[in-house]
Amino acid sequence: MKDNLLAYKDYKWIVKDPNYLNGNLAIRGTRLPVHMILQCLAEGMTLQEINDTYTAFPQEALAEALLVAADAVREADVAA
Repeated sequence: MKDNLLAYKDYKWIVKDPNYLNGNLAIRGTRLPVHMILQCLAEGMTLQEINDTYTAFPQEALAEALLVAADAVREADVAA
């Protein structure tokens, strides 16, 4: 997992770099934006189906993607 992408907050698998995927949150080691993974899950895809369709990534990254979504909702609730 050696790369020079900037970790997002304290996450191991989630990166945010202005020079990578237009600055969108992404799964480290892939070109998969977090929002796409969340969309796939919302449409009922399993981790295995996502890995088979796009590219493989570790289950730990999926858990972090869900935590990022939870953080976003919590921050939106506080701001409202």
